[in-house]
Amino acid sequence: MTLDLLIRNATFPWRGQFVKGNIAVRSGKIVKLFRGSCTETAERVINAENRVVLPGLIDVHVHLRDLEQSYKEDYHTGTCAAAAGGITTVLDMPNTRPKTDSAEVLKFKKKLAQGKAMVNVGFFSLFPSRIDEIPKIIEEGAVAFKVYPQDPESWLTGSLPDRLKSASKFGKPVAVHPEEKVKDEYNTIQQFLQVHSINIEFSAVIRYTLAAERAQCHLHLCHITSKRTVEYIRTLKASYPRVSCEVTPHHLLLTRKHIEEKGSLLKVLPPLRENEDLESLWLALNQGIIDVIASDHAPHQKSEKEKSISDASPGFPGLETTLSLMLTQVNAGRISLKRLVEVLSENPAKIFKIKSKGKIEEGYDADLTIIDLKAKGKINPDSFYSKAKYSPFEGWTVKGKPITTIVNGVVVMEHGEIIAPKGAGSVLTT
Repeated sequence: MTLDLLIRNATFPWRGQFVKGNIAVRSGKIVKLFRGSCTETAERVINAENRVVLPGLIDVHVHLRDLEQSYKEDYHTGTCAAAAGGITTVLDMPNTRPKTDSAEVLKFKKKLAQGKAMVNVGFFSLFPSRIDEIPKIIEEGAVAFKVYPQDPESWLTGSLPDRLKSASKFGKPVAVHPEEKVKDEYNTIQQFLQVHSINIEFSAVIRYTLAAERAQCHLHLCHITSKRTVEYIRTLKASYPRVSCEVTPHHLLLTRKHIEEKGSLLKVLPPLRENEDLESLWLALNQGIIDVIASDHAPHQKSEKEKSISDASPGFPGLETTLSLMLTQVNAGRISLKRLVEVLSENPAKIFKIKSKGKIEEGYDADLTIIDLKAKGKINPDSFYSKAKYSPFEGWTVKGKPITTIVNGVVVMEHGEIIAPKGAGSVLTT
């Protein structure tokens, strides 16, 4: 057998357990898994030296910007950041400028990304103004639809219920930002937290899930934050399993006190919550109630964060910190590596129907992330590939990091350096 790549002496998840063996890759696919000794040769051989190889990580909530916001991030810098963070597939959000709400815009974004991307990129779409445009957007390759609180149509009236039914008909999930539309006026951090309260999130979740049940569509709740929301989802899933949800590292690791200490740098939507909410999120994550960890990578120029709380842009970069932060929690015993694989690889592929990804299996795409669980370091935003050179986790010590990122059989990142040519990634067409 002639191989392009052979990874020797690896520990990797396979059919519910971690095994030791070798991974053979040809033409971008995993063609053979060897449990014991391996005599095969390849153009490139990587000795994993008993490090762990994970199925390539899938980040389902990423803002790659580009287009009119390329000064914040573009498809090249954003996907370099993904590869540096051990992530092999990202799903780009549609609230860009111009916004993604037609087949024409989606086609343009795909073409632009194809020549820049270093990892696999899939695209969300907003619902178009005309319902008969939905099949065209799906045909163009949208992985899912996204709804924001500022969208003009009600969840329960008008034509949006028909749009949900149409998404369900074509088997596409609908992701939502779980907050009610609010009058966004505040001058202090305390006022900001009050405007974007837990009640605003919970009320929206009730509306979204009611509409989803009526339309019988798959609803994906983005970045949930509160104990109250978690308990409702726990009950809901027993009767309506077509609901999934995600949590971010910052909502798992930071609380209200951090934004009160550091100010607008930590402004994010939804905002950081109380410690009891954080603990509830961890419990739900480990119990399987929360399905996905996603970064909500939302880059801005640092100057856009260094403003008053009312004027600062919400969000921060996360592609280069998510895996290391979570591996640190694995080392601390807060989450198992097996569960981490489920929420960073397997579940994202399953929920968003990303074919041949999310597992290390023969016939699957050779998207692989080699990690060193013992490697230590400090988070330094100055070294980010992202254009956003700031982080709420600046200076944090981490234990565990990605060593090599392989996308469709191509080594894109090695020891922190991007080594593949520009455009080495691909655009998803599912």
